[in-house]
Amino acid sequence: MKKQKAVYTTAFRELWEQMKEDGVWLSQHSLGYQFYVGEYRVTNKEIGRVWGMNQSALYRFIQYLLEGGDKE
Repeated sequence: MKKQKAVYTTAFRELWEQMKEDGVWLSQHSLGYQFYVGEYRVTNKEIGRVWGMNQSALYRFIQYLLEGGDKE
């Protein structure tokens, strides 16, 4: 488990690439979004815990993904 820390916006793209390499993906649907590892649902809290993000950084990261920042 990584120590929680602030994650800067400039690191989001690299972080997402690392997460995808580990099998994490994000599903968007009419009611919102859901993280998965393989076929298993993963809570936001668990994503933050495993990837060492505090709550503020996690929600900024999710916003980045939902706005299509991972496609830049």
